Amino acid sequence: METILHLQGTSGSHLTPLMLIHPISGLALPYLALGELSQDGQRPIYGINSPIYGRKPWHLPSSLDELAVAYVRLVQRIQPQGPYLLGGWSMGGMIALRMAAILEKANERIIHIVLIDSINPDTVPPFRSAEEHQDLVSLTYNRLVENAGALKRPSFARSSSSSSFLSDSDLSPTGKSQTHVTITEIPSLSDSSAGSSRWASQVNLAKLKHLDGMPDQNYEEDDLSDDSDDSIYNPTANDQVSQLEVLNRMSKHVADGLKLIADTSRSCLPISISAPVTLFKCSVLEKLPSTMSELRRQAIRANFADERSGWKLPRLQTLSLKSAHDRVFDPEHVPELSFGLRALLVNCA
Repeated sequence: METILHLQGTSGSHLTPLMLIHPISGLALPYLALGELSQDGQRPIYGINSPIYGRKPWHLPSSLDELAVAYVRLVQRIQPQGPYLLGGWSMGGMIALRMAAILEKANERIIHIVLIDSINPDTVPPFRSAEEHQDLVSLTYNRLVENAGALKRPSFARSSSSSSFLSDSDLSPTGKSQTHVTITEIPSLSDSSAGSSRWASQVNLAKLKHLDGMPDQNYEEDDLSDDSDDSIYNPTANDQVSQLEVLNRMSKHVADGLKLIADTSRSCLPISISAPVTLFKCSVLEKLPSTMSELRRQAIRANFADERSGWKLPRLQTLSLKSAHDRVFDPEHVPELSFGLRALLVNCA
């Protein structure tokens, strides 16, 4: 599976691309559900998958800061200079903010940062035990697989610019290489209404549920500071991840991602950002699992009650979404988010 997905727009457009970082699943596929985010269809929109799905030895680093460094390097392969537009859902927004801080320190301009119901990880309590961590991994993973299994494929409209179609056996459509990064071009999608769902499930997760019990792979250590390691971005045939490994890697990504978030207050530097930030905040809190620790439940309720979700950023505005966190990209809710993003991007060059 490719690390960068070209979701919308024209790659050669004069408009600044919007880079959307994956949530806790490590997959950027939810962003395919978004309606058209620019009036003329020109704004390039890219989704960033975790490299864990594209290269066997790759693994999450030990902190969100290190992950942000790796992703800045990745984004700069297709956009070497600013200005930048960054964002993401949940964990993706946490990473996007840290990427923005790194880029600002390098004197790059950040036009805007979009947080889709992302809380400040500094407010998340650490895990008190391995059992508590594993319980939350299981809850999160099972919810991801259940939601993916309920989604429908979009209908694809043949266009002059793309004649390839995804099938149930495809892992990804034909990729196009650009600046040493393979980018998957998503075929044009029929968009008869703002409410039409466009989640293209490139991997049929529902059919892979039986792999839940697969043992973890052995992940080799990578030196993320080595800019010369192009194999992170261009895996060889032997490095590529097969379709049968996707769910196992999702479980691994969820486990490691939850640890990164819970350890952020101890392992990461405070964020300092001058760029404007918009938080799309969900206004519905679903019932919390009874197996979740009371300390964690209290933290979730506190962030939900806080209009700023724990963020202490000087230029943050909050816009409300009539949805629960896990339902933002459902067909009945994604039009509201799409409308808000489109209105926001109108003012971004």
